[in-house]
Amino acid sequence: MGDKIQVANEGNQPVTITVPVRDDSGKVVGQETKEAKRNTWNVQMAESFAKEPPTEAVKKYPELAGAYATVAAIDKKAEADGLDERQRAVVNAKVRELVTNSIERGDIPNTKLREDREVTRPRSNERDYSR
Repeated sequence: MGDKIQVANEGNQPVTITVPVRDDSGKVVGQETKEAKRNTWNVQMAESFAKEPPTEAVKKYPELAGAYATVAAIDKKAEADGLDERQRAVVNAKVRELVTNSIERGDIPNTKLREDREVTRPRSNERDYSR
């Protein structure tokens, strides 16, 4: 952590990436290669995501908030599924790697967190006994 990197501004660079192929139900059934362009700023953003504390990375790149929300949501799901700390650490490391790769490709996850709200109704002492 804390490693400083310097990337020359090279504009867009053509790259070949591997993307999952999904069937109609969303299940991954294979992989294919795809031509894409990698932006230099995405490399810097991915480095920030991978190496800096979330608060610092989001200060530099506010659009990373969704990426961190994605990682947190998957960790919460892993915990709810009963994975122990070691298993969750493995899942978290893989998710962070995949998210970092997505950011490098310019595909920044944008998970929105939903607030849980408790709705309460005022109780009435009167009961309706009509039929």
